[in-house]
Amino acid sequence: MKQRFDLLFLALTSLMLGSCSSGKISDNYNPLHRQWMLKQMPGFSYQQLLEASAAINLSDIKHPKGFAGCNNILFKVFTKYGRRIEFGNISSTKMYCADNMNLENSFLKC
Repeated sequence: MKQRFDLLFLALTSLMLGSCSSGKISDNYNPLHRQWMLKQMPGFSYQQLLEASAAINLSDIKHPKGFAGCNNILFKVFTKYGRRIEFGNISSTKMYCADNMNLENSFLKC
């Protein structure tokens, strides 16, 4: 019985150690490069923002884009000192969408 216990313990220990990764983050990792969902905006509920899929996508920092329910939003991203981010050259398509025009106009003003 003791041999079975020792063998089981050895097998479980080997599995645990073998499945652990070093946890090292890639040198190219940047927490900014991802999609950012809008969760709060004055005058709009979280549910409205969720249904509109209001977000900016910085996965490809050279070609960032946004969306607030109807139109595509294009812009440039500038990072400074590794701690500050600025957006510029903002433009969007101009389709009319009755359900989301207030949200989109507010989103673009921010």
